[in-house]
Amino acid sequence: MRKTYTILLKSTFCFLLIIAIQNRITAQCVSSSWQNGTVFSNNTGIGDFSFGTPSDAKLPDTKRATAASISSLSSGYTNNLIVKGFNFSIPSYASICGVTVEVQRKAGGLIFFTSVIDNQVKLIKNGSIIGSNKSKSDYWSDADKTVSYGGATDLWGISLTSADVNNAEFGIAISAEISGFFTLTASAEINYVRMKVDYNPILPVTLNYFTAEKKSNGVSLNWQTTETEDGSSITLQRNIGNGEWKVLQSYALSFNYPNQKFTYSDNEYLNNDVVQYRLKIVLTTGVTTYSDIRKINFNTAKELKVYPNPATDKIIVNATGVEVYDMVGRRIPINSQLQEGSTIVDLSKITPGMYLIKAGSHTQSFIKQ
Repeated sequence: MRKTYTILLKSTFCFLLIIAIQNRITAQCVSSSWQNGTVFSNNTGIGDFSFGTPSDAKLPDTKRATAASISSLSSGYTNNLIVKGFNFSIPSYASICGVTVEVQRKAGGLIFFTSVIDNQVKLIKNGSIIGSNKSKSDYWSDADKTVSYGGATDLWGISLTSADVNNAEFGIAISAEISGFFTLTASAEINYVRMKVDYNPILPVTLNYFTAEKKSNGVSLNWQTTETEDGSSITLQRNIGNGEWKVLQSYALSFNYPNQKFTYSDNEYLNNDVVQYRLKIVLTTGVTTYSDIRKINFNTAKELKVYPNPATDKIIVNATGVEVYDMVGRRIPINSQLQEGSTIVDLSKITPGMYLIKAGSHTQSFIKQ
């Protein structure tokens, strides 16, 4: 008997754990703003040709960080242009989705058989050049061209945390291959380098459960948070039919009150087909996400009411999603607007006669005078 009871407890715990994990609120990946590097240097760990005045690659202007071959060595690789100090401020609780780097570059001295092409484009993590080489196979043109490396879901073959990308030592290393011809030389010229980071702001708010239950006098809504961030908030919203989401109540969240339970009774406008509820969670950073939607159907045994009937210029229907038909079954175009769960139908452009109005599975006739 004790063994059976232990197994039951373990099964119940696993079931509740799965529910808790499924209800953890997360958001899709979002992009940071583009950031320009602020620290530039030439690294001689690779190549033969150095970038003169590396900081000239800071802004999109007429200045360029340039590495050129020489007549006695017309072909070879450039050193690494090191760009760091992008000054990201990704939230500490976020997970990194990808890194995108844009480089505006051109080749100088392109005559006869000279050319410039990527040699190496890698990230710098904690001051070390690391990860996948994102170099491209296309030749550099003799006019400025902005080239993108990586992407919103590309981690460059390494693991990255918010601390890594926020670090002043996080950056990019760029090297080119220059091919000259006899004494003819060429140059790799970089105008500016910028970077953005895509990240998933995993919200530091865990929703343990969120329920909506129909009662005789309305709807009872209950939810519980188990992890919260100081200064964040949670807002209960309602949608009647296909109308706009309306704020019912907002609550401030605090790290000092874990496992907080919330209860709200909604007793308004309950004569509608479908009422929807959701929770809106807003962090101190402004990042927003929503819970799953809970729906309550009040369509059962509801009488469709139209007034006034007969009518001259408009009718009011105690439902949403209404359609008007003539007596031979043709749908009549209408102008309408929602008002607290009811629909106001404009009859000014409808010719006098008898019509049918439908909402869901309910139908009612009315007369336009």
